[in-house]
Amino acid sequence: MNIDFHYFTVKTLCMAAGMSEYEAQIVSSYSQFVADYTVWENYQFLEVPDFAMCLVLNTTVPYEFYTVTTAFTSFIDDARLVIDKYQKEIAVPFHFIPDKRLNEFESHTQTREYRTKAVDIFGSDLICQLLDDAKIKYHRLPGRYELMRIGILLHIYADTYAHQLFSGFRRWTNFSFLNHAISHITGEVITAQYDPVFYSVLPSIGHANVNTAPDDFYITWNMKMASNKEEKYIQNYTMIYERNNPMVFIQMTSWQILLYICSCIKRPMVDENTWMDISSRLLHALNTTENDPKMLAIRWHRYFPNYQYNYDKDSLWKNALIPIEGTQENNKKWNVDTMLPSQVPIEKELGGLYKTATNDFFQYNVLAKEIRDEVIK
Repeated sequence: MNIDFHYFTVKTLCMAAGMSEYEAQIVSSYSQFVADYTVWENYQFLEVPDFAMCLVLNTTVPYEFYTVTTAFTSFIDDARLVIDKYQKEIAVPFHFIPDKRLNEFESHTQTREYRTKAVDIFGSDLICQLLDDAKIKYHRLPGRYELMRIGILLHIYADTYAHQLFSGFRRWTNFSFLNHAISHITGEVITAQYDPVFYSVLPSIGHANVNTAPDDFYITWNMKMASNKEEKYIQNYTMIYERNNPMVFIQMTSWQILLYICSCIKRPMVDENTWMDISSRLLHALNTTENDPKMLAIRWHRYFPNYQYNYDKDSLWKNALIPIEGTQENNKKWNVDTMLPSQVPIEKELGGLYKTATNDFFQYNVLAKEIRDEVIK
C-alpha cells in the first residue's frame, strides 16, 4: 500500500473511531514512516538516552548508533535486498510478515509458508499477537510511544492484505507475472504501465515481478504465480490470482483497522450508516494516482473537511537529528545514477556526527528493533 492508505486512510480511521487529533497524527504518521525510513547509515551521537543504549555499538563517545532500517525505495535499497540478511531484517518483518515467528518454522524447506496471509485483526497469527500486545500496553500506560508502536504495527498489518501470497525472502514463491490490470479511474487497461516483462527478470523478492500492482488502490488486476518450486518459467505457472484492490483495501482492511482502533480506545464500533458514509468517502479519496503528500492533504480535506492532514517524513527523521552547534551535517551522499550494483555498500556506513536526536527518533528505532526481533528471532 502507499501513503494514501498508510497515512491518510489510517489518520481518517483513527479520527472516525474517536481518537484525538494528537493521537491520530502519531499513529498515522508512524504507520507511513515505516515505508520512508530508508536510512542505511549508523549515525554518531554525543548523547543517547538510556532507553536507546541497547542500539549503541560502542562504549565511548561519540556513540555509534545502530539504525533499524524499515524501508527500501531506491535502486540502492533494492540492490542490497539481494542479500538474505536484509530480506530477513527489513522486508520480512515490516512488509511481508509470515503468520508465525521465523524460529517456529521447522526449516527453510517450508518456503511456501513464508508467504504473507491476509488475516482477521483479532486472530491468532503473529501480527495479531503483536497488535494485541500493543493494545494491552496502551491500555496499561497510554502515551506517545505506545501509539507509535500501534502505528508501526498497523502498517505491517495493512501490508498483509496488499502483499498476500508474496514473501519477503528471495524464493520461488514470488515467481509471478502480471496478466491484466484495469484502472478504476479511467476504465482503461493499464497492464503495460506495470512493465511485467521488465520486472519478471528481477530477483523475485516480494512483489517485484508484478511491480506495484498489489499496492495501488485504483486497480483490479490478476496474475499468474508459481504453485511449486518446479514452475520456474512464466509459461509453467499454474496459480491464478485476481484482486479488486478498492474492495479489499476498504471493505476488508479499513474495516478491520477501524475495529481495532475502537478497541484500543475502548469505544464502540461506529454504526452501519456511519461506516457506509466513511467507506464511500474513502473510496473517492483513495481513487487517485497522486502521491505528493501536500497535494493529497488538499484532496483528503475535501472529502473529510473536519480532519487535518499533514505528513512530513523529514520531521520524523532528518530534522530530528540535532547537530553540534557550529557544525554542518556530514552525511555521505550516494550518486544513484552513476553507481554500479557492484559498488553498492552492503554493510551499514557511518553517517554524520550529531549532538543527539529527538526522543521520538530514538524511540522509533527501539520499537522497530523490538518488533523485528519478535518476528525473526
